Amino acid sequence: MRNHFLLTIPLLLGIISPGFCWELEPGSKVDLELAINNKSLSSSLKEVRVEVANKPEWLTFASSLSLVGDIGSQETKLANFSFEVGNEPDSNGKIELVVKDDESNEWKKEIEVTVVSASKTLSPEITKETKAFQNYPNPFNPETWIPFSLKDKARVTIKIYNLTGQLIRTLRSW
Repeated sequence: MRNHFLLTIPLLLGIISPGFCWELEPGSKVDLELAINNKSLSSSLKEVRVEVANKPEWLTFASSLSLVGDIGSQETKLANFSFEVGNEPDSNGKIELVVKDDESNEWKKEIEVTVVSASKTLSPEITKETKAFQNYPNPFNPETWIPFSLKDKARVTIKIYNLTGQLIRTLRSW
C-alpha cells in the first residue's frame, strides 16, 4: 500500500512556516513530493537541492537527496522522496528537510511524524474509494498539505479555481 503526499515549501526571505504533524502507518510506503516555490519577483535560485538532514531511525528513505535544479522567479519545482515506515517504530519523531542553493542559502522544514495503527489512519480508505482529504493548515496560509487516496491507479491533476470558477493555476499533473 502506497501513500502519496504533497507539501509546498514557499521560499521568501529565507522563511519557512512551522511544520505540522503527519500520521503514518507501520509498514507503509510513502511518496513525498515537496513543491519548492521561489516567491522572489526578480531573483532565480541556482542548483537547488533538498536533503533529509535528520529523521527517525525507523524511517528508511530510498535517497536522502533530491536535486531540483534551477528555480526561476515565481517558479515552482518538485523534490521527490520515497520512504518506508518500520514495522515496530517509536510513536513519534521529526523529519528535518533542508533546501540549499549554490550560494549557500538554506531553508529548513521540520515535519513531525506520529505512527498510529491502521485503524486510526487514512490508509484503510485508500483501497475503498478515491478521496481528497481536508488540506492542512488551511488555504489562506502560504503553504498547505493536501493528502489524497486513490482506489485505482490513475492520472491526477490538481487545479486551483477562484470563487467564480475561473481556472487560476494547474499545480501538478502526474
